[in-house]
Amino acid sequence: DYAFKNYKTVVELGDINDSWALTTINIPNASPASMQAASGYCILNLSPQNVLNTVPSLVDKTLWVQGIMMHEFAHCLD
Repeated sequence: DYAFKNYKTVVELGDINDSWALTTINIPNASPASMQAASGYCILNLSPQNVLNTVPSLVDKTLWVQGIMMHEFAHCLD
């Protein structure tokens, strides 16, 4: 696991329905991903469909998703 090997941080993948932006309240233009800090680990919530809906036309989709994941991971390191 990259996060643990390099940062001694445990990151678990959460259910997309656990994301604050993807709950029963529809928040227009809300982030399609979030990082939740817990005791000793972080939970990454990411909606692949919503993330891909935000990709600019000239950007590689894989790099876009990885960039969003790294952005959220930075919140875990805070």
